[in-house]
Amino acid sequence: MSSVPGLLRRAFSGFWSALDTSRRVFFNLIFLIVLAFIIAVIFKGSPRIDEKTVLVLGLTGKLVEQRSGSTREQLLSEVQGGTKEPTQLRDVLAVLDAAAKDLRIERVVLTLDEFDGSGPASLHEVASALERFKDAGKQVVRGAALQPAFLLSGRACQ
Repeated sequence: MSSVPGLLRRAFSGFWSALDTSRRVFFNLIFLIVLAFIIAVIFKGSPRIDEKTVLVLGLTGKLVEQRSGSTREQLLSEVQGGTKEPTQLRDVLAVLDAAAKDLRIERVVLTLDEFDGSGPASLHEVASALERFKDAGKQVVRGAALQPAFLLSGRACQ
């Protein structure tokens, strides 16, 4: 009778050891996959830009200086399919100024189909950035000419 409890104890101990080992292997593999993904994202590098590249600047929603509402409200609005995501003015200005200095970008195409306009001051700042882009010897081409977009698309040469 004394061998039955010892046999059960060894069987349960072996089962528990196998379960523990499989758990450790599983979570270590998950950890290594996540670590490899993080390293791949960090060392991915910047996208390759060919010579004579065209920058397509698609403004959507309103042009704002700062987004309103909390991150939670923005996510809920996006999930519910509510309003269009606004475009931040500083992002547009930074992209246009960087593109004006980049020798690989030869023109910008304005696609303003989803553009809901903005205040005059913001529009004039973008118009000035488009003029700086043109002063760098590059073309600005309009992709649409909707009512709120007249001021910006008027800076295009074609």
